[in-house]
Amino acid sequence: MERYPLVVIGAGPAGMAAASVAAEYDLEVLLLDDQASPGGQIYRNVSRASADLRSEILGREYYEGLTQVDEFLRSKINYSPASTVWDIDTERHVCYLRNNRSYQVSAEHLILACGSQERPMPFPGWDLPGVMMAGAAQILLKSQAMLPASEPVLAGSGPLLLLLAAQYLNAGLRVQGIVDTTPKSRYLESIRYLPGAMTAPRPLFKGLSLLKQIRNAGIPLYRGASNLLASGDSQVRQLSFHCAGKRHRIDTQIVLPHQGVVPQLQLVKLAGCELTYLHRQQSWSATVDKYGEGSVENTYIAGDGQQINGAELAVIAGKMSGLQVLRKLEKIDLSTFERRVKPLIKAKNKIEKARRFIDAIFRPSEELNTPSDDTMICRCEEITAGAVREIAKLGCQGPNQVKAFGRCGMGPCQGRFCESTVAALIAEVQDRCISEVGYYRVRPPIKPITLGQLGNAVIES
Repeated sequence: MERYPLVVIGAGPAGMAAASVAAEYDLEVLLLDDQASPGGQIYRNVSRASADLRSEILGREYYEGLTQVDEFLRSKINYSPASTVWDIDTERHVCYLRNNRSYQVSAEHLILACGSQERPMPFPGWDLPGVMMAGAAQILLKSQAMLPASEPVLAGSGPLLLLLAAQYLNAGLRVQGIVDTTPKSRYLESIRYLPGAMTAPRPLFKGLSLLKQIRNAGIPLYRGASNLLASGDSQVRQLSFHCAGKRHRIDTQIVLPHQGVVPQLQLVKLAGCELTYLHRQQSWSATVDKYGEGSVENTYIAGDGQQINGAELAVIAGKMSGLQVLRKLEKIDLSTFERRVKPLIKAKNKIEKARRFIDAIFRPSEELNTPSDDTMICRCEEITAGAVREIAKLGCQGPNQVKAFGRCGMGPCQGRFCESTVAALIAEVQDRCISEVGYYRVRPPIKPITLGQLGNAVIES
């Protein structure tokens, strides 16, 4: 089995940064990514998108990702796109699919830069045709320049809603309205973090600029909305909600909900790394030291796959992990390491302070974490919130027992899209903290693989 000094999984901002800094010192690096081109979610398809799409529609920050991608592609890295990792273990053996064949390699050091995924936002009717998560809609825009067939309604909470609305406006598509479910109390709670936000104010000013663009376009913005309901027969026809003391209804064929993002932790779990529940982001995060090394030696977790901090900090985290690998492998001496890592730590501390402000405002509402009984929460197995509540009343102590009793989490997504809701419902019924309830265990393969692909396995040597 071929053994690489460093294997990086994920070609987003963190993974590209880690691989590039390691390659500066001629370290042999294998980078595996399931996308066809580098960039991750935030810079998806940036090297292939048209100039107009990059600069005129998706905006300056997306366009800036082209610089990082170009730098990465110029590096001497064994870059393997369209490679889907389906298993790793605590000894850093990595199994992945490419060109319909399965391969296995070994890593002396492993950096997991798997990025984030959208947090589930279950509400009545979210499983109707015509309701698509806003992040998925943005992926279609980035990868295929595809716009909705009619004017959408955006609903939920988080910076992505403003960004996507502005990008649609740039593309000539009007948004019917933005239904903001952020509780008004969140703005008051976040004030104490405002001084920290001003140490790295770019995200704040960007948000204000997007808000101004949306208001100038005359798009209705409903703040403090609650009790969302998508209704229709064979597809969504209307979104209704409670706001400012009355019930509002918007006729629409497309609803794009969003409630922030959470780290993708499936590979982190398989690697045996410890997780910590981060209350301010209401999600699990990988437990790491200041250089990103997890509880398993020589396994690192960088970027939003560790905890949600955005692209700028993901680059910093990737570089810090890459430099630590170089130091451990004696490719650089201690003085070089300290000289390069010191400014990164300083920048990291500033951005983390600013992030506290964003986390305080956009912490998910309790209503959307614990939806009504008739709301579908596991779309793979068609399990409702009420069914999970009944199972929790039987005394099931965590998501894994709920899975065994009711199949919630046994579908194709393996619990990725229902895990946090299931845990929140158990915590609600049993009056416990989510950190005590826990999370789903994972087993390989974490991505689909056929027996034929497994039979064609190649162990590189």
